[in-house]
Amino acid sequence: MKRGERNLAGFPFFNEDYTFVHPNLVEAVNKLKLYLATPGDAGLITIIGPTGAGKTHVGRELVKAIIKENAKEMIADLQFLPAVLASIALLTAQGKFNWTLFYTQLLTALQHPNPSVRDLAEGRRKLQTVLQSRRVLYLLLDEADHFISDFAADDVEGIEKQANVLKSIVQGTGTRLVLIGSYDVAPLVRLNGQLARRNRRVHMARYRSTAEDRRVFRSVLRDMDVHFRGYFSFSLQEHHAVIYESCIGLMGVLRDWLALAAKASMRDGESTISLETLFAERIPIDVLKTILDCAENGEARFHVSEAEAKDFKRRVAAQ
Repeated sequence: MKRGERNLAGFPFFNEDYTFVHPNLVEAVNKLKLYLATPGDAGLITIIGPTGAGKTHVGRELVKAIIKENAKEMIADLQFLPAVLASIALLTAQGKFNWTLFYTQLLTALQHPNPSVRDLAEGRRKLQTVLQSRRVLYLLLDEADHFISDFAADDVEGIEKQANVLKSIVQGTGTRLVLIGSYDVAPLVRLNGQLARRNRRVHMARYRSTAEDRRVFRSVLRDMDVHFRGYFSFSLQEHHAVIYESCIGLMGVLRDWLALAAKASMRDGESTISLETLFAERIPIDVLKTILDCAENGEARFHVSEAEAKDFKRRVAAQ
């Protein structure tokens, strides 16, 4: 290993819990802190965005921040668990959401002594009891798309029922619920005016191709050059255009790509990640195209056109 190089085995992105902080992530976490600190009813809070945007890492950073803020109280009361992040990618072989496994997994995450449940009533009862006994302030559920996987997008009654079930599991516990998922989660909070008013949404966006976003993305690569010095034989920032094109502005996609390139370099006996190896491990264009299509379709749901804005103002003025 040459002077200044670092052992690739320690490449930070090999660690699932490692989060590289960047502007979009900071903005999302700060907005979540604001929503969580604002007194209100038991409405849902959602973190939505395209696949590969880094939504899960936003959840992890939020949990870290909450635990840090409550560290002294956690030492004084070892049962106190202010925040929990759990994945709920639980489907049956028929593609149905599995509530029994959902309760079992959550009870396991909350360190319940007997997490197995016989039926949904027992699962809800156990979960509410442990949320209260451990004084869980915030329950973050990742992969929340699966909650409505059983329903068609226009099945308002079915989706609203599912939303009510979700809110009921924390009712009376003092726990706030945060859902993390793709744009498909949107129907849970946009079914009707009442739900839309009571719920809050945080959009974990990708860096788009606007001049400002490209500038910020380039600054992120510059920060990576500093933090990851010794792992690469070249400057990421100097190749910002092709790197952006190869991850379409999605930090999760970039993270996975860099980790794959590091593993390939280790496999080939290289001491650093070369530009050639990085490009050789690029995600195929057809896969990127599919991801981009999904991202653009999701973004379009939340984009208000100039015509729509004018129509909204006209309707308000006519009242």
